[in-house]
Formats: sequence, C-alpha cells, structure tokens
Amino acid sequence: MNQRDDRTTGLAPLLEPSRGACPRRRLGGNNRRLFVDAPPFGLGATEGADVANSVRISPHGDRLFQRVCRTVEKHFTDPRIGPAEIAADVGISLRYLQKLFTCRGTTCGQYTQFLRLGHAYTLLAAATEVKGGQSISEIAWASGYRDRSYFHRVFRQRFGRSPGSCRRQHEAIRHEGSW
Repeated sequence: MNQRDDRTTGLAPLLEPSRGACPRRRLGGNNRRLFVDAPPFGLGATEGADVANSVRISPHGDRLFQRVCRTVEKHFTDPRIGPAEIAADVGISLRYLQKLFTCRGTTCGQYTQFLRLGHAYTLLAAATEVKGGQSISEIAWASGYRDRSYFHRVFRQRFGRSPGSCRRQHEAIRHEGSW
C-alpha cells in the first residue's frame, strides 16, 4: 500500500513520520503491519484525528508509547492485565498512559482487545490444521478472555462472523486444498 492509498483510507495519520503531533505517528516492525492490516481499533479516521490534533507529544512520548505497546504485546494474553497494570509496569501514571493512547485516537483497552482478537483468529486458523485441536473455549482462554459469551460477541463485532463460523471456513479451505 503506498502513501497515497493510506491517505485515502484514513490511515495516514498513523503511518506518517512524527512531527510533534500525535496523529503523525509511524510505527515500525510488526506494529506497522497491525495498523495497515486493520482500522485503528475500530475508530473512524476523523474521531482519532480530531482528538489527536489538539494534543502534542514529544519524541520522548513517542518512544514511551512504543515501550507501552511492547509491554501490552508481551502481556495481552493475561486476563488480569489492564491499563493500571501496564502503567505500573512501564513506570508511568495511569492518566499519562491514557493520554498516550487518547492522542492516537484509541485506548489501551482497545489495543489490548485488538491484539487478543488477532491472536484468537490465528489460533482458530491453526487449530484447523491439527485434528482434534483446541476448542473455541480453550482458544478464548488462551487469548486472555475468561467469559466465552463476551469473546463470541467481540469476535463477531470485529470479524463479522462467529468463531465457529471462522473455524469452519478455515476447515473448508484446508479441505479444498487437499484435493
């Protein structure tokens, strides 16, 4: 995807190099792929940009945000992890953590859920390759969800189908490929 395409899809604020304002955020490595492959955590492009244009973050804030994201990525499967625990682990106040995410048009909880659902989707796809793989409840548990009905609800909201439907689709694709 080139930069011109990013601007038309509303992802430009997250992908452009930082110039002191939050929306001009460029993520490296795997994080950049996450933002390119999916909308920024379900928020419309204007929602995040309006909030972000009013707040300035220093280069230190950008580095700190990267560190916070790495911490969330390391612990997102732990159902006890939340913004307060992340802030304490990084050594910042909860309010500053909230500010770091808010100026980018999202929240720590939304980012955590984004990672958890992506992980669950990957596990569902992988489970079809192994006969007698993990159940959907086990996948929900392994992704940091303790409430199966909540997992089903947020999975359907993000992917437009239930986890079971997703698994069946992957099984059908795998079965067609074996012919």
